[in-house]
Amino acid sequence: MFKIYRSSAGAGKTFTLAKEYIKIVLQLNVFDEEFQPSYYKHVLAVTFTNLATSEMKERILEQLKVFAGKPSPDKEGMLGAIVADYKGMDEKIVLDRVYRRSAIVHQRILHGYSNFSVSTIDAFSQKVAQAFKRDLKFPFNYELILNGEELIEDATYILMDKLGRDEHKMLTEALETFSIKKAEENTSWDVVPQIKSFGSVLFDEDQRKIIEKLGVNPVTNVEMNIEDYTSLAKKLKKMIYQDLQKEKDAAYEEFKNAMSAAGVPIDSLGRYVCSYAKKFDGSIAEIDVTPNTTAIKVFEADTGKVLVKVGDYKSSPAIYDAALPIYQERLTALISLIAKAQLIKTVYDKIYLIITAQVLKDEMKNLKEEQGIVHISEIGENINKIVESSPVPYLYERLGEKYRHILIDEFQDTSKTQWHNLVPLVAHALSMYNGECLVVGDAKQSIYRWRGGKAEMLVALPKLPTAKNTALEEEEYTLESYADPQNLDTNWRSYSNVINFNNDLYSFIEKDKGDELLSQFYQDVKQKTNHRIGGQVRMSVCQKIDSKETVQEASLQKIADTIHELVELKKFQYSDIALLVRFNKDGSAIAEKLVSEGIEVISSESLLVESAPSIQFLANVIRLLVRRSDKVLFMKIARFVHAHLQDVNNDRWSEVNTTSLPIEGDDYIRIGDRVEACSNHKDFETFLKDEFDINFSVSQLRRKSLYDLVEFLVRDFKLNLRITEQAYLIKFLDFVLDHTEVNGNSAQDFLVRWDLKKSNLSISTPDNTNAVRILSIHKSKGLEFPVVLLPFANWSTTPRKGEAKWFDWEDNTDVPELNAVQLPLSKKLEGTAFEEGYLLELRDTYIDAVNMLYVGTTRAQKYLHLFFNEEAKISTKGVKAETKDTIAVPLLKYISAVDTAKELNTSTIDDIEFHEYEFFDIDIEGDKKEKIEEATLIRDLIHTDNTDKLRLKSGAYEQGQNTVSFEDIIEAQESGILVHKAFEYIKYKDDVHDAVRILEVNGFISSSETGDYIGRLIDVVNHPELEKYYDKNTGYEVLNESEIVFPTKGNMKQVKVDRPDRLLIKNKEAVIIDYKTGVYEKDHEKQIKRYGEALRGMGYTLITLLLVYTEDLDIQKINF
Repeated sequence: MFKIYRSSAGAGKTFTLAKEYIKIVLQLNVFDEEFQPSYYKHVLAVTFTNLATSEMKERILEQLKVFAGKPSPDKEGMLGAIVADYKGMDEKIVLDRVYRRSAIVHQRILHGYSNFSVSTIDAFSQKVAQAFKRDLKFPFNYELILNGEELIEDATYILMDKLGRDEHKMLTEALETFSIKKAEENTSWDVVPQIKSFGSVLFDEDQRKIIEKLGVNPVTNVEMNIEDYTSLAKKLKKMIYQDLQKEKDAAYEEFKNAMSAAGVPIDSLGRYVCSYAKKFDGSIAEIDVTPNTTAIKVFEADTGKVLVKVGDYKSSPAIYDAALPIYQERLTALISLIAKAQLIKTVYDKIYLIITAQVLKDEMKNLKEEQGIVHISEIGENINKIVESSPVPYLYERLGEKYRHILIDEFQDTSKTQWHNLVPLVAHALSMYNGECLVVGDAKQSIYRWRGGKAEMLVALPKLPTAKNTALEEEEYTLESYADPQNLDTNWRSYSNVINFNNDLYSFIEKDKGDELLSQFYQDVKQKTNHRIGGQVRMSVCQKIDSKETVQEASLQKIADTIHELVELKKFQYSDIALLVRFNKDGSAIAEKLVSEGIEVISSESLLVESAPSIQFLANVIRLLVRRSDKVLFMKIARFVHAHLQDVNNDRWSEVNTTSLPIEGDDYIRIGDRVEACSNHKDFETFLKDEFDINFSVSQLRRKSLYDLVEFLVRDFKLNLRITEQAYLIKFLDFVLDHTEVNGNSAQDFLVRWDLKKSNLSISTPDNTNAVRILSIHKSKGLEFPVVLLPFANWSTTPRKGEAKWFDWEDNTDVPELNAVQLPLSKKLEGTAFEEGYLLELRDTYIDAVNMLYVGTTRAQKYLHLFFNEEAKISTKGVKAETKDTIAVPLLKYISAVDTAKELNTSTIDDIEFHEYEFFDIDIEGDKKEKIEEATLIRDLIHTDNTDKLRLKSGAYEQGQNTVSFEDIIEAQESGILVHKAFEYIKYKDDVHDAVRILEVNGFISSSETGDYIGRLIDVVNHPELEKYYDKNTGYEVLNESEIVFPTKGNMKQVKVDRPDRLLIKNKEAVIIDYKTGVYEKDHEKQIKRYGEALRGMGYTLITLLLVYTEDLDIQKINF
């Protein structure tokens, strides 16, 4: 059976999925002899987020544990629901099987947890990718990345680094032209944001498929380079400003002559008709000929009286009637010509972005290949190619499992590719095993379209319209044959009045808009109520005035006043209240206002790890390891230490506080003067000792691993005493550990990653804080709150100004060299080849906006309050004078249309009026709750510093000793270890300075040491016995740190991997150079001979082996 659960908010989607999972694994319809305790291995449950996965697993295990305790069935609980689903069986038998089998299955899952297949769809895709690694041509040990920010950042840096170089002259000129054009348009000349924006689009499922059509000229089928695009830009410029301009001018002259010949010169036309006609006399790229009200009347008219005044028309009606078709047809043709020119002008304006985009795409591809990186979006897309062309049993065989039941949660957020990858599994489970599969979703809560979510697929089920013309199309019959659509129509979350309000509001919006897809999404919007009666809904509408800032300030005060009223008069607790915002900037403004009013707040910004002063201190100390003479860092660290020590000494952190005492008055001046006098880190260390009696040594900190360094600072500065920041410290320690395990202990590398990730790294929302929660509507999905305030409900229902989209442009005749183009979403696309795509985007954007409102208003259990600005005027006849396309307009229409919206007394804040509406005659109060327990204080952080006890195996740094301490490693800069490191970046003599710069940037050496290292490296590359091996003109291919893989026992099942420092090859000749520190050892010779044997096995006949001892510049040529 293929169950399709279409649902609405609060109807128990997750409850239903967990219930169905438990029913499947307990196999309640089979006898004990047929019961399989490990049947859970055949069930795959797919969720949308990691949090949802965790919650689903916990819910299933918790319910099984509860059932094992033999509870009595509760009518509204899960056990009662399961019993009700087996009406044809004796209740006692059902309960007995539930009790006994729950205990068995619970134990089996815990003992075989890796087979408990509840995961995100991305995690499942990764599992499939592991099985198909070779087919997908992924690197053997690829690194999976979930977002591409770092990749985009690195690729953009490489691209920008090419500018100004002779070999990249065309790229430099293209970007210069692009920057100049942006400056001429009064926009920022900085092209980097647009380049990065394009990079992010490459991870968009739909847009990427269009962009991939770029790069090859569809006319010649030859790959286009920068020169080709530059030539195309010149061609487009000529087409617009010469060819089409001349064509337009000629057509306009013909129009005027034709009108004169008809006896109606354009100057004799009516005032507005004439002025519109004269608009066509100008630059074709700039003129705006959008028909105004008068022009529209003329184009729709069937008599000439619209051309002139009534008296003129009556005098010669036949003349004007004859002239009308000329006016209509000639100007319509001109409008079409101008639209074509302006479209090509838009393409011309974007051509330099396309050039840059192509280069960025290539750089990203190179980076992924070099670093063995695979983005999560590539996995789904590449799997899709195999799934659609391979038989399902083959897929199962490679997975090593046979899933007989597929359960999918949040189906409305599933992308086309994700669904297509699951369709064969679902169809196979249904047809081969008669297994139960189900999907659960709510199209009204589809707010992840930007991630590829397609709620239309849920509406269409069991049909597969997205699978047309693919191998999956034949599976549609299977899905239809087993389909069992069901509707979860009872809201178990909210009180009756809140449910009824939402039922009424969204039914009204759906009918008012009259859009077919919106109607399909909201056709089952009306829900049944539960046993909880009551609830209240209010709206506060701010009067429309000119000053945006004044309205903002008044609205913030209104929100604060509402919260005070709810807590002080309605007896709600702060923790009952959630403010849901569309944009994070609104959340920040609200948080700042509420804090100033003495209201404790938990917001997305306050949950950011970087927001904690202690984390800023730790990050600044790490920066100090790289920038050891930075006085700004000195001051930031000194200010924190001063405030923090005051807090510790005064036991300030014995109470919950989030801010430290600032440096005031004389202390500020004195400390500032002392810090200003510090010329280097040694002076700063002395200052900290004199001022705060702190032993602080940058050189000692540099000897620690990053994780040990952070633990050391937390312990020595007693940062764990900052109660409200303990969760931030733990999260930061986790981040440091995760980074160093993969990327090592370079402070510079860590800081680059920290700066990239810190704006998204947050702690979980604490449950034991009595504070108002401020979160985005996106993050509120799946949550519920007694009180929901929805401020600034004025988000746009149309695309944002300047928003652009990539369009398919195959087979176009205007610019046949391009089969894809990025265009701004504006009315100018109407009447062009892109009109259909533009109108679809308008429709989808409106639905997104309504869905966002739906998610926000359905989070409320007991009290809902919306705040928005007046975007339209309300009159007794309804709404008129709409001024903006925002979600406030349908809300205002609703207020005007229903009689349940009772206007209360108008309130005024700073001369700004708020019209107050209440929808139900009922008073509400918060429920009494137990006192919230305070957080447990971690009094101390246990940290054992084993730095001086650690030893590395011989050969780890190629030193002639059995062990080497970390202390020795720091001092070993003089013995050549970092010289060895530098040679990783040197192919030819010219690379010496760049290699040393890399050591400096990564914090291995200071700027004062660069000269010494350059000298030591030059001595090696210019050595008489070696210099020919660093000369780019000798024709050798140079491979630094490249792997040699060879069998250890005559077959490839057991292999050994060696990595010579430098390998040069030319025809059948091979030269190996291995850099060593210390003095000659027999093991060094054995090692390099092993390299030689491997090369000989590859067919190289002339092999030279050289050991280079960099300290004494001793060159040992090994006989071979």
